[in-house]
Amino acid sequence: MPLVENIDGFIYRVVFSIPLKEYDQSCYVSGDFNCNGDGSISLDKKDGVWTGEVYLQPGDYNYFIEIDQYFKCDENRKERKRPLRLILKQKDIFHDQNSELFYSKLGGKYMVKVVSPDDTKEMKLITDSGQILKPAREHKYSFMRLFLFILPEPEKYTFEIDGRSYDKEFPAKYLEETSSDGRIIYQIFPDRFYSYDQRSDLVNSQWDSLPVRDSFYGGNLKGIIEKADYIKSLGTGMVYINPIYKSKSNHRYSVDDYYQVDPMLGNMSDLSSLSEALRQRDISLIFDVVFNHTSTDFGQFRDANQSAESQFRGWYYFLSGKNNTKKTYECFKDSSRMPKLRISNPEVQSMIMDVLQYYGRVLNISFFRFDVADSMDLNAMKETIGKLRDKLPGVMYMAEVWCSPELFVTSGVYDSAMNYDVRDNIISLIAGRTSIDAFVKRMDLLTFRIGENRQKRMMNLVGSHDTMRIRTVLNSRDGSKLAYAIMYLLNGYPSLYYGDETALEGSEDPDCRRTYPWGSEDIDMINFFRELSRARMDHSSAYSGILEGGSQGDLQYIKKTDKDDSVAIYFAMNETEIQKPPSIIISSNLYAKNGKHFLGKYGFFMVKLN
Repeated sequence: MPLVENIDGFIYRVVFSIPLKEYDQSCYVSGDFNCNGDGSISLDKKDGVWTGEVYLQPGDYNYFIEIDQYFKCDENRKERKRPLRLILKQKDIFHDQNSELFYSKLGGKYMVKVVSPDDTKEMKLITDSGQILKPAREHKYSFMRLFLFILPEPEKYTFEIDGRSYDKEFPAKYLEETSSDGRIIYQIFPDRFYSYDQRSDLVNSQWDSLPVRDSFYGGNLKGIIEKADYIKSLGTGMVYINPIYKSKSNHRYSVDDYYQVDPMLGNMSDLSSLSEALRQRDISLIFDVVFNHTSTDFGQFRDANQSAESQFRGWYYFLSGKNNTKKTYECFKDSSRMPKLRISNPEVQSMIMDVLQYYGRVLNISFFRFDVADSMDLNAMKETIGKLRDKLPGVMYMAEVWCSPELFVTSGVYDSAMNYDVRDNIISLIAGRTSIDAFVKRMDLLTFRIGENRQKRMMNLVGSHDTMRIRTVLNSRDGSKLAYAIMYLLNGYPSLYYGDETALEGSEDPDCRRTYPWGSEDIDMINFFRELSRARMDHSSAYSGILEGGSQGDLQYIKKTDKDDSVAIYFAMNETEIQKPPSIIISSNLYAKNGKHFLGKYGFFMVKLN
C-alpha cells in the first residue's frame, strides 16, 4: 500500500514506491483520481525504485500501477487484473476560509462549505449577530459528509457540531464575485460540418452517407467560414474545432506536422481567415492541441524508430518487451499508429511551447484544449504552461478528462476541463436512473471538489465527437431538448455539438461523426436552440447562480438564483397534467387537450420566478 499522510486536515499526500528494473521505461499510477490516465501521474527513478506522490481529496478510489504503460501491477510488481483500492476518509471537521472550495461568493451570496466524518449527524453555523443557520443542503458520502451554508452577507461565524461548539471562529470576509459571461460553445468536427469548393481527390464518401472509420467527406475551413452567420445565430461565443494539423486520419489526432494545416481542410491563410470571420462576430476559438502522441509519420518519430542512436529517441518510450508487453513503444491506448510522446523531455516541452505560440499569436484563441490530458505528465505540463502564461496573455488551458477534474484544475496546471461528469449526471436523471435529489447531490460534490469559480470555466457537455449522440442515447428528440435545457441552466460554458441542434442521430464512433444534414435540417429544433441560447443569456442566474433542485407534485424542477434574477425549469418524465404556468420563457412538448394543459414525456417549461 502507498504511504498516506493527511497534511492539513483535508488533503492527503499519497506516496507510491515500486521496485525498479533496469529495463523499465516508465511507471505510472492510473486510477479514478486521474481518469485512469497512463502518464499524468508519472513516477521518477530514485535509489533503485520508482517513486512519486499525488495530493488527493477524500474519496474511494480504484487504481493500478502501470510499468511501461501496459503491465498492470501492485506495489510489488505482481501482475493485477483487478484494480487496487484506496479509501481516504475525512477524519475531522474541516473548513478553510482561504480556499474557494470552502468559502466563495456566488449569486451575490456567500457559500460556506464544511466537511466532516461520515458519522456526523448535525451541523449548524452560528453568526456573530446571533443567527443560527441550518445547512441549505447536506450530503452523506461513503468517505465524508458535506454541509453547505448560504450567508446573505459576510459575518464572523463558527460552527456547532452534534451539539458541541467548534473551537475556531472565522472573521467576516468580503469577496469580489468572479464574473462569468456564460458563453455558449459550438463544437465542430471539420471534415463533417460543411464542404465549400472542395477539390481534393481524397474525398471518398458521399456527404449524407453513414461514416466508416476511414471516411473523408471534404468538410473544410472555408466551409466553416461560409456558415459563420449560422453559427452565430445559435448564440455561439466560442467555437471548439477538432484538430486541423496535417494528418492521414479524418480526425487528425494522429499528427504528421504541427505547423501545417491539413491540405484537405485548407491552409494557414484559411485558418487565419476563419479566426477573423469569427472574431468579427464576437466568437473566439477553442483550439485543439494534441501532444500526448504523434503519428508514426511524424518526422522525429520516423527518425527515432529507424535507429536507437537517433537524437529523437528520447522523445518517445521505446520498450524492451521484458515487462509482459508485445508493444515496441508506448502508444495512445492500443493504437500503434499514435506513439506516445515523453512529455518530461525538455525538447518535447520546448516544441509544445513553440507550437502553442505559433498559433496563439495569430489566432483569436480563448482556450487551448489539450487532448488526452489525463495521460500527460502533470508536473511537466505545469512547468510548460507556467512558462506560456506571460507569453500568451488572455489564453487559458483546458484539459480533456473524463472523470471528476479536480486533480487537473486545482493543481495550478489547467484552467478548465471538459465536464463529462455533467453529461453522465444529466443522462442518468433523464433516463430515470437517478432522482433529482441524487442529481443535486452529485452536482454539489463536483462543484465542491473544484470550487464555484472554476465551475464557471468548465466546458459542460452532453455529447462530443467521442460519445453517442444525445438524441440516440435517450432515443428521444424531446429528451435531447430537455438534456440541453438542463445543461444551459448550469454554471459553466455549455457546449453544443454540431448537428445536435437539428436532432442528428449517431451511435458510437464513427457513427457519432455524421455529416451535418444541410438542406434537410430540423428547423423547429434549430429555432428551439436559438430560443434556448437567448433564454440563457437573458438571465444571469442561468450561468452564474445558485443551484437548487426538487419535486413539486408530479413535476421535477431545477432552479437557479442570483441577487438579481431567478429562473426554473419544470419537467415531466411522462405525460403529466399541469396548471398553465404564467410567463413562460421557453417550453417543449407543452400542449392543451380537452381544455387541460399537459407536459408530454420529457416536456418542460422555463419560467422567471422574480
